[in-house]
Amino acid sequence: MGKTTLAKLVYNDDRIKHHFQLRMWVYISEKFYLKQILQKILVPAAQENVTLAQSTAIQSIHLMGVEQLQANLQQIIKDKKFVLVLDYVWNENRLRWNELRDLLIGGAKGSSIIVTSRSSKAASTGGTCYEHKLRGLSPSNCMSLFKKSFEDGPISVTNAELQIIACQIVSNAAVCHSWLKLWEDCSLILSGSNNPLAHVPPFLNQQTSLETLLSHSSVLWISGEVLEACISNCKYLRQLDLRKSIFEVLPSSINTLKHLRYLDISDNLKIKTLPQSVCNLQSLEVLGPHGCRSLEELPRDMWKLISLRMLSITTKQKSLKNTGLDRLRLRRLEIVECHNLESLFEGMNMEGLTALEYLNIRNCTNLSSIPTDSLKFQTSLEVLQLFSCKKLDLYMAEEEIFPSCLQATDIDHFWVAENANLTGMVPRSC
Repeated sequence: MGKTTLAKLVYNDDRIKHHFQLRMWVYISEKFYLKQILQKILVPAAQENVTLAQSTAIQSIHLMGVEQLQANLQQIIKDKKFVLVLDYVWNENRLRWNELRDLLIGGAKGSSIIVTSRSSKAASTGGTCYEHKLRGLSPSNCMSLFKKSFEDGPISVTNAELQIIACQIVSNAAVCHSWLKLWEDCSLILSGSNNPLAHVPPFLNQQTSLETLLSHSSVLWISGEVLEACISNCKYLRQLDLRKSIFEVLPSSINTLKHLRYLDISDNLKIKTLPQSVCNLQSLEVLGPHGCRSLEELPRDMWKLISLRMLSITTKQKSLKNTGLDRLRLRRLEIVECHNLESLFEGMNMEGLTALEYLNIRNCTNLSSIPTDSLKFQTSLEVLQLFSCKKLDLYMAEEEIFPSCLQATDIDHFWVAENANLTGMVPRSC
């Protein structure tokens, strides 16, 4: 049970309704603006004091100034015993708290304010009399609840191997109720049989001609066994979207997906390597391991991806010269958060990348240079974007109005932003 759920149970309890003359619930969020909070308090407060004049006031609350809002609030709570719930509070500024508290003093003795917050400091700053800290379920209770969620269904969490997987899921769960929602939404459900996909919905289990598989936004964890089973069962996949997953290993059997054209594993913070077998996907057109901040290096045989047209990467490598990128027929290349990368395209034969139309380089904090000769072969380049590369310096001669390394291109759009050496792009005579 979460903080807001517990507060709602208290707020809606019949004893609370009879004990307090006035009940108000306000969702605060991260922005603690006094005027907005007063407006949010006044609406439920005025609704419980219905007269024709007050009904008109409700409609005009958003037009009132702070002083008028304060006066109306004081009038409504005067001599009334009220309960006010401030939900999801982040403010830790005592002065702002005091401003709001002073406006709520006019109520009758016994009035109460309930605050829900993830921050103990926010609660103590607000002058909390009693702090109730919610704790998660114990691992054993969490496992019991997890098993109970399958009692009325066709799946039984009794198989020894399944028990291990269930323990992994429970250990990754911050709170169990989130995982109940996960298992309601998840399209991949483990069974107790030898076939990992025996109880997967028919569209996965029966139709082996499935062409697209997307991971749901609520699926925070997926086992290697399930991923392996998907790959082995869905030979005709053309799109595989696993963004924001947290699996550590992409199965080497990925190379059996001969028809795969789109593979997105972006924003996976766990994966450290890509299997060499991924380079055998000769139909692959789009590959996106960007945002994979733990990825040590790209496979050496990238040049085998003969159909690849779009590539977006994050890697810890200092150089890309042994990746085979210069032998690809890429049209779009994004190099993102490669913080160890020092020189772009150095030691690479850029004559192979003549089809490149779009080049985006961003958040490469140690990138200091782009060799002059590396871009002169990019005659098809139309868009070049350089963002947050603090050390990058493109030298221009005094007589140049545009970098010489770009003059041979058909570039139409050239964006440079948040680069510390931006002055290096400006002719000295300016």
